Amino acid sequence: MRKLTRKQILARLFVGFFTLGSLLCTVNTAVAGGYTKYGEYTIKNGDTVTSGELTDKPEDSGVKPPDNCSNIVTVDINGSATGTYEKYIYSGYTDSDGDIKNNKLTITTKEGVTTELSNVYGGYVGGTGSATQNIVNIDSSTVKDKNYVYGGYVGGTGSATQNIVDIAGSTVNTVAGGWVNKSGSAAQNKVHITNSKVKSYVYGGYANGTGSATQNIVNIANSTVEKPVAGGWASSASSATENKVDITSSTVADVYCGCSQNGNAASNTVEIRDNSKTTNVYGGNVYNKGNAESNTVILKSGSEVTGIVYGGYTKNGNAASNTIEISDSTAVEVYGGYVATGTGSATQNIVDIASSTINGGVWGGYVKGTGSATENKVAIANSTVDGSVFGGYVYSGSATQNIVNIASSTAADVHGGCVEVSGNATQNIVDIAGSTVNSSVYGGRVDGTGSATLNEVHIASSTATTVYGGRLSNGNADSNKVKIAGSTVNSSVYGGRVDGTGSATLNKVDIIATVNIAVKGAVYGGYVSGTGSATQNIVDIASSTTNAVYGGYVGDTGSATQNIVNISSSTTGAVYGAKISNGNADSNEVKITNSSVAGTV
Repeated sequence: MRKLTRKQILARLFVGFFTLGSLLCTVNTAVAGGYTKYGEYTIKNGDTVTSGELTDKPEDSGVKPPDNCSNIVTVDINGSATGTYEKYIYSGYTDSDGDIKNNKLTITTKEGVTTELSNVYGGYVGGTGSATQNIVNIDSSTVKDKNYVYGGYVGGTGSATQNIVDIAGSTVNTVAGGWVNKSGSAAQNKVHITNSKVKSYVYGGYANGTGSATQNIVNIANSTVEKPVAGGWASSASSATENKVDITSSTVADVYCGCSQNGNAASNTVEIRDNSKTTNVYGGNVYNKGNAESNTVILKSGSEVTGIVYGGYTKNGNAASNTIEISDSTAVEVYGGYVATGTGSATQNIVDIASSTINGGVWGGYVKGTGSATENKVAIANSTVDGSVFGGYVYSGSATQNIVNIASSTAADVHGGCVEVSGNATQNIVDIAGSTVNSSVYGGRVDGTGSATLNEVHIASSTATTVYGGRLSNGNADSNKVKIAGSTVNSSVYGGRVDGTGSATLNKVDIIATVNIAVKGAVYGGYVSGTGSATQNIVDIASSTTNAVYGGYVGDTGSATQNIVNISSSTTGAVYGAKISNGNADSNEVKITNSSVAGTV
């Protein structure tokens, strides 16, 4: 057996037994399969490990360690000693610059032994270099609090790539497949945790400097993680992309599949299944400024999120093309795309919920500041939503071309597109079948000034309280459509409604002849509460029971002209082609066919 001539290395383990290669040793200092402090020094399988380290600087100090160390270190903790081992365990190590690659570290603790270990490294680079393809296996062991398990670690500039950490039947603290402290990427690392307890964080790849975190994987099964789990985490302006997190039959805290401080979080995928329980879930998360795009969250098979599910979240930027799929599970709130502050857009996000319970609300796209929520889709089937449902929501701006489909479900209220302060809600669609909406249904809604136009609401075999094709405080509620079949509306129906000043024109309400329909309030084609115009609206009612019917209505000064009402059913109230307090009510038309009207026509 070759013995190293210079006092070398390392190797710190507690007073117990471990196997390095095929040699059984007893040591009380650092353990390292491959170690270099100044230059090219490695321990290969079968070499004798002695205490201490290099005390003099070799002549070839400028030589980097070999690219492929290929050390294998096996630590079998099978003695009777107990307590805490304070030193670190490495498979491949350099204190200087260079690459550490292809090292493997396996730690196994015999049943009944209670020793706690300190930091564990598959590959360690203290300076500039890469930690690549290193492997750490930990079985039936304990790593003490505030200590880490790293597949590959780079303290300086460089990359940590393709490292693997596999933990089974153990209790550990923080775990990272790959970790980079300065500039460099953490990519293609893997962490597998089974039947274990993690008392702190889990990272597939962590880029603490200016590098990216991409294509990292975290798998957790039958385990508990007390703090957040991240597939890939980029602490700077770099991206966190194409990371994956899979959680099965486990309980974890927050899940961030891909997270960037000031970059993009894109194309990340998290799947939570088989009765797992988490707090909050982010497919893609941007803490400050950047885009969260094309991320996917899958929640299924009896799993529970006790907080919020975000497909894509950004504090300031765009949240686009994110997807959430929830089946046979429970969550509190759900956002396909979420923009927290500043200016941004939430576009083309998809939320699909089946056979599940949502204790709060559901949003396809959400913009808390100024921006747009467009082309988002929400589909809910055989589920219960205790809160509101929004295809697209924006505080100020535009909510356009959003779609909400609800089938055989219950919700509090439903909005195709909603603007909280001022802006436009246009071309949104709500389709409800076989469901109960406990409050109102809006195709498009603007709570301030703007326009609510070209929205559609379709309701079949359902129950709702009030139905609006388009509604706003001041502005235009034009060209909206409402179609109701075989349903009960406990209050009124409006094709377009303006609560203050504006116009309600070219709206259409169809209450069609499938089975008997009951509208317990009034039906309005176009409605303006204050000053304005309600013109060219159409109301068609067949095989239904309604209260009063108005083609056009203006509560103050203005015009109500060219409205049409067609009735082939019974009404218990008055029928007006148009009604106005002060102004023109010309060229309106009422047609009644084979029907009875209890009130004035």
